[in-house]
Amino acid sequence: MQKYILSNREDSNATRLLGILNAFYLAKKLNTKAFFTWIEVEEAAKKYNRDIKLYTNKNFQGQKIISCNNDTKEEVFTKDFLDRHCILQNEVTSLMTFYPHVNMKNMKTYPANINNLEKFKELFEKESYDYFEAPFEMRYSWDIDEEDYLAQINRIWQNIGFHSKIKELIQKATLKAKELGDFCAIHIRNSDTVYSYAPFRKQNLETTYHATPYELAYHIIKEEAKKQNVIIFTDDISSAEHLLKALNLTNVYLANDFRDFNTLSQTQMLLYDISLMSFANKIYGTHSSVARLATCLNSKSKQIDPHSFFTKKQRYSIIKQNYSLLNLHPDQKAYSLFYLFVTGGGYRRNRIWR
Repeated sequence: MQKYILSNREDSNATRLLGILNAFYLAKKLNTKAFFTWIEVEEAAKKYNRDIKLYTNKNFQGQKIISCNNDTKEEVFTKDFLDRHCILQNEVTSLMTFYPHVNMKNMKTYPANINNLEKFKELFEKESYDYFEAPFEMRYSWDIDEEDYLAQINRIWQNIGFHSKIKELIQKATLKAKELGDFCAIHIRNSDTVYSYAPFRKQNLETTYHATPYELAYHIIKEEAKKQNVIIFTDDISSAEHLLKALNLTNVYLANDFRDFNTLSQTQMLLYDISLMSFANKIYGTHSSVARLATCLNSKSKQIDPHSFFTKKQRYSIIKQNYSLLNLHPDQKAYSLFYLFVTGGGYRRNRIWR
């Protein structure tokens, strides 16, 4: 029987794109075809009972933000690419997946010991399912040849059938990178992870380490700017603009100033940012898929997680020292204070926050 590799992500743009890259990587290794699904914004909002504004807004209480909106598949990819690789979720007849929350009748979850290509290949050949979902965390949780993985991922990215408007933005980002020369990037994922318009994000400790306190970013940027140009990438534009003013450094830039916030969609801005970020010699970023995707596209770019780069004591001291320097939205200030509480020891790692 014919078997295929599938990416079935329903969340953010960067996560979906990473899933697609992993699916094509595995399909090439297994000599089969890769497919992906692309659920629309309205469908996702209805499916998860969320306000459509969570996905589409560019403004929250006067703050410029980039929400997790996804353009339609026709706005992101060419018709030919979609015809060859995109399917509807209801066309997935049977599935093996790493994600037990997937709601399908003919579905089975992978065994826990699938952690390398050889074991996955054995399972792929043995099991009688039509589709096998690509593991999202493959680069980080599998025993994998990372050099080969990154080389293949870069080739796959170059061959994705992006819409002409997306290709134009990627080209503009490439030209801007050449103009800037050597630079360091910092990615601050502080929109729905922090602002109170997305309460579902606040029900776990993981989100605390998804975002980055601006006081910590302030310190990182000041130190890096002594050595090279720094570009700030973020989905929280207004706060970053304030950060830029507070820093008052001539070699620190905001990626948002290189493109048009008002006319571009969230997906278009994201793809511009990822393309430009991928040229950085190092990227300060958390486990956000945006920073991870950018590092996938440049094997020479080093990713540094701000939460593990400093000790707890250092983070606590840096945030406390810089807290009064930044006059940010109350939600951002509250997040920084909560982060101080967490790093100061006022929590238990195994506790569920509600």
